[in-house]
Amino acid sequence: MDKMNEHVAYRAVAQKLVPPDLVGQVLQRPELLTRLAAMRAHRITVLHAPAGYGKTFSMRMFYNQLSEAGEQVAWVSIDSADCDLPRLLLLLRAALFGLDGGGEKLLFEAPPCTLFMDDFERLLSKGAAFNPIALLADILPSHVRLVLGTRVLGSSGLARYRVSQVLAELDTDALRFTRQEADAYFRMVCKQEYSSELLGAVYDRTEGWPAAQQLIALAFNQSRAGFDPLRSTLLPQELTEYLVDELFEVQNRNLRDFLLDTAMLCTFTAGLCDHLLQRSNSDAMIDELLAQGLPLQSRGDGWYSYHPLFAEQLRRIGAARPEGETSNLALRAGRWFLEQDRPHEAIGYLLHAQAHDEAIAVLDAIAQSMLVRAQFNTLVDWCRAVPRSILKQHRSLCILYATALAYAGESRPARFWLRYLALVARHHPEDQAFGDSVRSLELLVQQFGLPDFAQISQVAEESHSLLDHNDPIVRGREASLLALAALSRSDFVQAEQRVMEAKRIHRAAGNMVGLGNAFYIEAAVAATQGRLIEALAHIDSVDRMTAHGDTYVAPGVLHLFSAGFRMQVTYELGRMTEVDGFLNRYGELVRKAPSFQSVLKLTIVEARIAAMRNNAGLAVQLLDDLANYHPLAQTAEGQRLIDFELARLAITAGNQSKIQAYADMLLQTPFDLDLLSSISSIEDAEGAGLAHARLMLHAGGDWLLRGLALLQALLEHAERSGRRWRHNKLLILYAVGLRLAGNEPAACEAMGEAVRLAGDTGVMRSFFDEGPHALALLGMLNQQKGLSLTPSQQAHFDTLLGQLATQPVSQRPMGSASLTPRELEILRALAAGVCNKRIAKDMDIAPNTVKWHLASIYSKLLVRNRVQAIDQARRQGLLYGEHA
Repeated sequence: MDKMNEHVAYRAVAQKLVPPDLVGQVLQRPELLTRLAAMRAHRITVLHAPAGYGKTFSMRMFYNQLSEAGEQVAWVSIDSADCDLPRLLLLLRAALFGLDGGGEKLLFEAPPCTLFMDDFERLLSKGAAFNPIALLADILPSHVRLVLGTRVLGSSGLARYRVSQVLAELDTDALRFTRQEADAYFRMVCKQEYSSELLGAVYDRTEGWPAAQQLIALAFNQSRAGFDPLRSTLLPQELTEYLVDELFEVQNRNLRDFLLDTAMLCTFTAGLCDHLLQRSNSDAMIDELLAQGLPLQSRGDGWYSYHPLFAEQLRRIGAARPEGETSNLALRAGRWFLEQDRPHEAIGYLLHAQAHDEAIAVLDAIAQSMLVRAQFNTLVDWCRAVPRSILKQHRSLCILYATALAYAGESRPARFWLRYLALVARHHPEDQAFGDSVRSLELLVQQFGLPDFAQISQVAEESHSLLDHNDPIVRGREASLLALAALSRSDFVQAEQRVMEAKRIHRAAGNMVGLGNAFYIEAAVAATQGRLIEALAHIDSVDRMTAHGDTYVAPGVLHLFSAGFRMQVTYELGRMTEVDGFLNRYGELVRKAPSFQSVLKLTIVEARIAAMRNNAGLAVQLLDDLANYHPLAQTAEGQRLIDFELARLAITAGNQSKIQAYADMLLQTPFDLDLLSSISSIEDAEGAGLAHARLMLHAGGDWLLRGLALLQALLEHAERSGRRWRHNKLLILYAVGLRLAGNEPAACEAMGEAVRLAGDTGVMRSFFDEGPHALALLGMLNQQKGLSLTPSQQAHFDTLLGQLATQPVSQRPMGSASLTPRELEILRALAAGVCNKRIAKDMDIAPNTVKWHLASIYSKLLVRNRVQAIDQARRQGLLYGEHA
C-alpha cells in the first residue's frame, strides 16, 4: 500500500459511476421530464433543492429517457473527498475514458451526450479552492451537456453562465409534487383508498415534499393503532423525523438491529455487512429491506446506500446505543476495506473507531502518494482527526502533514508544525535525514511567501546533502530551490541544470506537484532571458502532463506557483482572450493559493486589465482587498509591492496629487543597487528598482533626474546579466523619462531600441502600461523614416500599432483630443473622397501643407495611411463633429 496504483484507484470509484436504481413503484413525471428535455438547449442544467425533493430520482428518470432514446449518457456520484481536485478528475476520466483509465479516446466523441453529477453540493461544502462549475465547463468537451443535482449552490460563479444562457435551473418549486402527482403517488403506493380530504391534508402538511410524501405513504401502510401522522402540531421537519421513527419501529427486531448497525456506512454491500455483523445472511436482509419498501438506493454491483434523510434519522436513533458498539462496528468496517485493498475508504472508519495506531499506519503508507497527487485537503483532514499527542510520535508523518498544510494554504498551522519539528530536530542531531527533511520543509514554507533568495541560496548550498536524501520529494525540492537561487543570481546555465535535475527526480518519483513546479521554474528561466513564448510553452506542459493516462492530478492544483507568473507572461504578450480564459478556470484557486507571489502577480494583472477596460475603481479595489486580507500582504514588503502598483495606477490616471503622496511615502529610502545581486522572479519584471524609477520620473523635479540616473544603472545591469525581458521594460521606461526631460530625439532613439528588442522578446503590454508618453513615442517612430527593423521586428511593430489603433477612445491618450480644427477639417475631407490637390485649393493652402497636416494626423491617430486614418476617425466619431 506504499503507492496506490491506477487499477485499484479506478476500481474504488467504479460504483460511483453507476446511477442508483429506481427501486419500488415509480411515479412517472412527464411534465418534469419535458422541462428537463427543453433545458438541453443550455449546456448546464442544475437541479437545486434541499434533501428529499427527488433530485436523484428525477435525474435518474431523465437518464433513462435519454438512454432509451439511444443517446450517450454517463453518471458520477460525488462524495466529500472529491473536494480534492485530483479525485474529481479521476471520476471524470473514468466516466469519459472508461473504467480502466487507460483509454486515450473519449467514449462520447459525438453529440449529443449528457453527464449527470449527483450530490454536487459536496464540491462546495468544504470551501474548495476552485470553482467546480467553471472547471467542468472548461475541461469537458463542448458537446457534453451537464445535469447537476445539488442541495446548496452558493455563489459558485454562476452569474456569467446565467447571463450568457449557458445555464438553466430547476429549484424546489419545480421539483415538488403537484397536488395531482401527490394524489397519484399515494394511490399507487398505499394499500387502501383514502379520501380526497385526507390526501389534501397530507399535501398541505408536506407542501409537496416528495420525501415526506413517500415516508407518509410507507407509514400509512405499516400503521398501528393510535398512529396519526398528521397531528397539527408537527412541522414538516419534525414530521419527517416522526415518520422515520414510526417506519423504523414497525420493523421486526432483526431488521431494526440491521438498520442501526449499518446506518454508519456511507455505502454497503452484503460482504461488508457480513463482516461487520459477523453473520452470513446480509444479502437476505438487504432483500427484505427492499421488499419492505424502505428507502434504499442501489449504487450498482451489489452496493447500496440509505436515503440521506433516512440514514440521518437512523444514526440519531442509534446515538442512544453504547459508544463501544459503534466504535467496534467502525473498526470492523475499516479493517474490511483494508482487506479489500481500499485504504482511502478505510481511514475514515478507523478514525471514527479511534483506532489511531491503525489509522496512522495506513496514513504512513499512503500520505506520500497523496502529496504527490495533490490530495492536500484530505490528508490535512485525516491528520487533524488524530490526537496531536499521538501524531507527534510519528515524525515522518508530521513532516508530510505540515507539507500538506503549506500546500493547502494554511500557513499558520504549517508554521506551528515547522517550529515543533525544528525543535525535535535540534534534540535529535544524530538523525541527519530527519533534520534535512525539516530544513527542506522550512525552505518550502519560505518559498510560499516573499522569499529572500540570497538567504535561500545560502541555506540551500549549506544543505547540499539534501540532494542525496533518501526521500525523492526532498531531493526534488532541493534541486528546484537551487534552480531558483541560481536564477536570482542570473546564473542561467546552473538554473537550467538544476531544473533538469529536478524534473528527472520528480518524474521518477511520480511527483506531479513537484514536476509542475519544475516546469514553472523552467518557464521563469526562459522568460527572464526574454523568451516569453517559449516560457508559455513550458507552463503549458503542466496541462499536457495532467492529460497523460498515468496521472489524475487536476491542472489547477499544479499551477499553485506558476499561475500568477503565467498570467504575467500571457498579459505581456497581449493575449487577452487567454488571460480571461485562465482567470475563469483557475482564478478562484490561485486567489486562495499558498504562494503569495502567485497571488500578487495574478492580482496585478487583474488590476491592469480592469484599468485597461476603463474600470480604475475596480483596479484599486482589487489591490486594496489584497493588501487588507492576505496575511503576507500585511508585511512591510508586501505592502510596499502593492503600494508601488497603486502608484502606477495613479501615474496612468495622471493624478498628480496621488503621485506626489506615493513619492513622499515610497521614495524616502533610496533603492540599494546591491540588491541587484539577487532578484526574485516577482521583482524581476516589476520591481528591483523599476517601480522606484517609474515613480521618480513622474514625481518630477529633482526626482526626474535621479530616476534617469537610476534607470541607467538598472539598464546596464539588465544588459550585462542577460535579463532581456527586464531590459526591454527598462528601455521603454527610460524612453518615457527622456521625453519627460524634454529630450525627444534621445527618447525616440531609446524607444526604437525597445521596439527592436520587443521584436525578439514579444513584449507588448509594457508599451501600453507606461501610458501616454510611451504611446506618443510609438506614434513618432511610426512616422520616422529609416527606422532599422528586421522583418520579424517590423511585424511585431505593426502588431503593436494595430492594437493601438483598435483601442477605445478613452484608452487612446494620443487620439483625437489632440487634433487641431484644421486637421479635423482635412480628415473629414479625406473621408468624403477629396484628393490632396482639391483639399489644398478649397482651403487655400499649398499641397505640401496638406501633406504636412496629413503626417501630423497619422502620427496622432497612430496609423500609417489615409485608409487607416478614415477608419480610426469613424471609430472615434470624428467625421460628424463628435470630437471626443
